[in-house]
Amino acid sequence: NDRPDPLSLYVFSERETTVDTVLNRTTAGTTSVNEALLHFINPNLPFGGKGESGIGRGHGRRSFREFSNERSVLRRSYGSDALRALYPPYDRLTSRVADWVLRFF
Repeated sequence: NDRPDPLSLYVFSERETTVDTVLNRTTAGTTSVNEALLHFINPNLPFGGKGESGIGRGHGRRSFREFSNERSVLRRSYGSDALRALYPPYDRLTSRVADWVLRFF
């Protein structure tokens, strides 16, 4: 948080109150909840940030939303997701497996 208005902000938490607190107390071009990759490939989310990182969003069709301080939020919920081990927070078993795999690289 040493710079204002980041292009992207990532929140990893299972606690809804924590996520809501971060969303209410920060600004960013895009905020991803429990996800760090999919917002780049989602064509329905506008690219660009707020402030200096938002240059380019102030023209044409997106200008109304830009000046309305729109924020994209992509949320991946926890649950039965088969790929859950790929995302933080990691449990003890996942951490051990990752440490073991990284020994080979």
